[in-house]
Amino acid sequence: MNTRTSSAPSPGNRRLLWVQPGVPDAEYAFADGNLAVAAGYTLGYGLRRGLLPGVEAEVLDEETATFAGDAALLSAVLERAPDVLCGTAYSWNVERLLWPGREVRRRRPGTRLVLGGPEIGPDSPCQQLVPQANAHN
Repeated sequence: MNTRTSSAPSPGNRRLLWVQPGVPDAEYAFADGNLAVAAGYTLGYGLRRGLLPGVEAEVLDEETATFAGDAALLSAVLERAPDVLCGTAYSWNVERLLWPGREVRRRRPGTRLVLGGPEIGPDSPCQQLVPQANAHN
């Protein structure tokens, strides 16, 4: 699993990007707490079991995910041009997933959104992205 890939996927491969935005924190009190553990476990399991053939997986680097503002976060996602955009939603970052998710759907309508985490459920603000998102609890 790469933390950064080249600008173009190999022919025939699909690009998957996993994003876990950090806590917007001007004092850096939580700066070291944004670890994409769910992404690591999920992608590691899928890759090890051969469940992701033809998929080039990348987890957005911690520095960008943690310190980038919303516009820079969106720019980083669009620059990577994923076919599948995954996001982990926690109480501290669910709002930071909504605007980029809507913008990715608007600018790259063929991109599939997959959201998971403890904040995904029937009453989740992420339901605003439905039917465009495929939310999994």
